[in-house]
Amino acid sequence: MAQSFPAHVRELYCIESVKMNIMPLQIGNTYNLRGIGRVEISRGTAKGKKKKATRLSDGKVVQWGASGYRIAPGTPRGDNYCSRSRGLNKRGFNANTMARTDWHCRGAKSMEKLIR
Repeated sequence: MAQSFPAHVRELYCIESVKMNIMPLQIGNTYNLRGIGRVEISRGTAKGKKKKATRLSDGKVVQWGASGYRIAPGTPRGDNYCSRSRGLNKRGFNANTMARTDWHCRGAKSMEKLIR
């Protein structure tokens, strides 16, 4: 039997996923990320950081994203980001994994819609 989540929890699987999600991770929402668990996205509190994710199981916090910049999944700019960050990915709950999820990276390409 599949586990049901409240309406405000969206299913989103990291990086090599298979369903569709058009928007980047949005502040104020909770997501269930494969291999990470449920995370709550909020506004970053560290200097210069745009977003903050708190893993609900243990309270671990990761902050990423530059304030003042916009992400553009599915564009050549997104492809450049994904190819640069591909080698940094160590999997797990870290800033690089969260940023690659935000950019809808799949390998070295940025997808317009995240396929999960």
